[in-house]
Amino acid sequence: MKVKLEDIPVQFHAMVEIVGIDKFVEIAKLYGGTNTYIPTCKGIFRYARNREIVRQFNGVNYGELAIKHNMCVSNIKRIINENSI
Repeated sequence: MKVKLEDIPVQFHAMVEIVGIDKFVEIAKLYGGTNTYIPTCKGIFRYARNREIVRQFNGVNYGELAIKHNMCVSNIKRIINENSI
């Protein structure tokens, strides 16, 4: 059966425009009927930034990373400590 845009509730039309009807149906199959959290773009970019900070850390370059990422040294140390293995 072919799903059309008018078969999908209006509040999801923007998502359908981004991912397409077929992918939206796949999303509905996986997550339909559940409350699913979608992170904000700000949060996604924060995770990416933190991953990059950890990758660039050489054991002593807290100050350099703080300048590069426009952060204070204590935040760099917190990110390193929270993400160290």
